Amino acid sequence: MLCSAVLHNGFRLTIADTRISATSVWRVVILLLVAVGVRHAIVRRPSWLADARERAQRFWRDPATLAAWPTWWSTRLTVLVAAYFATLIIGFPRGEAPVRVSEHEWLNLPARWDAMWYLGIAKNGYEYDSATGGYQNAAFFPAYPMLMRVGGALLGAAGRPASNESYLTLSERSDSSWLWAGVVISLWSFFLAQRYLFRLGRELVPRMPPGSHAPVTAAGTSGGDGNEATARALVLLATFPFALFFSAVYTESLFLLGSLGAFYHYRRREWIQAASWGALVGLVRPNGCFLSVSLALIGLALAKQMRAESPGRGWDLRTLVPGGLVAAVPGAAMLAHTAWLYALTGQWFAWAEAQEAWGREYLGIQESLGQFFYVLQLRGVDTLTQNSPYAFLNAAAALGALACAWPVGRWLGLPYAAFILLNLGPPLFAGGFMSTGRLVATLFPVFLYLGWRLSPAACQQWATVALLLQGAFAAMHFTWRPLV
Repeated sequence: MLCSAVLHNGFRLTIADTRISATSVWRVVILLLVAVGVRHAIVRRPSWLADARERAQRFWRDPATLAAWPTWWSTRLTVLVAAYFATLIIGFPRGEAPVRVSEHEWLNLPARWDAMWYLGIAKNGYEYDSATGGYQNAAFFPAYPMLMRVGGALLGAAGRPASNESYLTLSERSDSSWLWAGVVISLWSFFLAQRYLFRLGRELVPRMPPGSHAPVTAAGTSGGDGNEATARALVLLATFPFALFFSAVYTESLFLLGSLGAFYHYRRREWIQAASWGALVGLVRPNGCFLSVSLALIGLALAKQMRAESPGRGWDLRTLVPGGLVAAVPGAAMLAHTAWLYALTGQWFAWAEAQEAWGREYLGIQESLGQFFYVLQLRGVDTLTQNSPYAFLNAAAALGALACAWPVGRWLGLPYAAFILLNLGPPLFAGGFMSTGRLVATLFPVFLYLGWRLSPAACQQWATVALLLQGAFAAMHFTWRPLV
């Protein structure tokens, strides 16, 4: 808040009809001093500065941070740099970007595809007109754009204009700030997600040589810490071709973080943290509600395991009851947003109807996928890739993930296979292979399994090829080719 007040004249923000403003530097300084004084009166030792320093040192020395950091900065920032030079060298299909929030290509870089819808929600909230039909921002869930609203305000998007600043310049600065706040949210969420993936992987992945076979328990536990295999999983996830969306103003990073956080804390019976992450997932994307099924399966497996360890003892209600309530949170969050949209639009599941404009309409497997496989069978791969190159790329990722579902269920457990199938299956029935590539990027059990099964040499080869493809995919997406 202090930085925002000093650098951008503060901000004015409205959230749920509540106005929040911080436009005076001195008021923010006084508030900060009062907070420090209260903290010192309650806890004298260690000082707030020493405590912050200790927490920061502990964070950066954490094995999860040490494992996540190299793959994070070397892939996420590289994608942005590659995308920037792609806009300069390759250019746009019609010679000019269809949408601009800035004349500078770097500042305009996040303004791509769905990012503009999130920008609109962050700025103006939800708008719905059933009479007009067509594209509506009700198709998008609120968690990500609301974080953009807060982050953009801190970056100066909701600040007062400078004395020599025109309205047009202020508007450009505001839109750019909101979008870059989205980039920061995506980058930071992916970093935290990788930390969670490392922690979860150490508990899930057996420490055994590639190619060996030993099942894990129903709850998804196994011997060994799995550090090496999990480190490979982090590399495979970060270099996955569709991981470019972890550097864009899209919800993939936040969805991945929430899912991993919910899985990790739920397995450890840390109910409040698991419920918090589950609620976030349910408010990020509609398919977040399917997380409830995976969490419920983990809860049942944990209860069965505890019963097996204590013969003659009944079901452990201390696990079943809170576990069942927490498992229901993602679905309840989705329904809560649905009810809120109903109050706004007068229509139940308005987000589902709005998504029909993008082709997300249930048509059955024959209608959704039949044409794709018909062309593939009749004309071959060459014709398919020429006529539908983006569908082919998405299909390759989706079919690869589906192929991993069975071994994931066998070695990691049913909850993890269910996570893959429930997140990938419904979109295939409603829209076919559209956008399934970036959806696969959030299916972390696939990467955990591959990290375990692939040898270090094979992992390095896969990662090298995948990273090259990710650079090519980033060039397509950021130069407005329809890889979305």
